[in-house]
Amino acid sequence: MKIGLSGGWGYGNLGDDAILAALSNLLDEIAPRADHRVFTYDVDEMSKYAQLIKCVTLHSSFHADIDFGSSRGMY
Repeated sequence: MKIGLSGGWGYGNLGDDAILAALSNLLDEIAPRADHRVFTYDVDEMSKYAQLIKCVTLHSSFHADIDFGSSRGMY
């Protein structure tokens, strides 16, 4: 099973990133063999939290690829 999570992750908002960490850990308990993929605005920023966000693969979100850099100005 593949599970994709897309949201406001990677803007430097610790609240959103904490929600993602809790959600990914919960999903790991529910579906431990699932392929969890997180679509984020900034893969490098989210990599800092790798110890909190377990069992996921980080990918650049579609929005980050098409916004011409405006999402970087938000944080």
